[in-house]
Amino acid sequence: MSGTPMAKVAVPTKTVAAAVKPKVVATRFGLHTRSTWVRAAVKEQPNTTAIISTIMPYFPLSCQVISGWLSDEDLYWKVNYHWDLLVTRLEMFSELKTTTGDGVIGAQSILKNLWTVPPNPPRGYMKDKNPSDTKDQTGHAQTIARHSVLKLAKQEAKLLFTWGGVLTTKLEKDPPKAEKPWWLSVAPVANPTSGKHATGYALDIAGSNETTTRIARLLGATLVFNEASHVHCEFKMGVPTILDET
Repeated sequence: MSGTPMAKVAVPTKTVAAAVKPKVVATRFGLHTRSTWVRAAVKEQPNTTAIISTIMPYFPLSCQVISGWLSDEDLYWKVNYHWDLLVTRLEMFSELKTTTGDGVIGAQSILKNLWTVPPNPPRGYMKDKNPSDTKDQTGHAQTIARHSVLKLAKQEAKLLFTWGGVLTTKLEKDPPKAEKPWWLSVAPVANPTSGKHATGYALDIAGSNETTTRIARLLGATLVFNEASHVHCEFKMGVPTILDET
């Protein structure tokens, strides 16, 4: 072929826009210190600490982080904690002056099922100052089996406690302080093989559930789950840039 050689054509390069961190506007209270905002037993990883520190100024003093990162072993311990707690509350329910004979029979039936899969030692987890202080000797497989029994027992106990008057269904979203331990005893607990607290981006926050829910959603939480006793919050994408409300 003859003629003028073809000029080289520059191939356009693909331009990738840098991810822009979303922004939110929130009211800064600025009242908390680390000691008031985070319960002493809370465990953290770097991403947990970053989330906790970033959102701290935007929560009132009535709210507190009660759980953060948990190790794999802690997640198994948590099942035993909830087993111990539910057994304790069922025993307490049986001894209340307001509990009828039918109520006692119902509590004993649930207890009988729970005691088919006890941890070893069976008690102590509820009183631990730190996760995993009490060591269960039964192994992971037995704990998973315990979780299955516990899941059903919690559902039955919730119905029993509501019928017996220690839980008020219409107040479940933000119950009074006296009811919160009862609500915690019947709250769902994750299978230890899939607990989100092992990710480092999940927090449990106690206090006013309505306040916590509203603020956590405003601050970009990817999941907010009101467990009655507290609110479970996940910040899977981190925390957006927060602009103080003026």
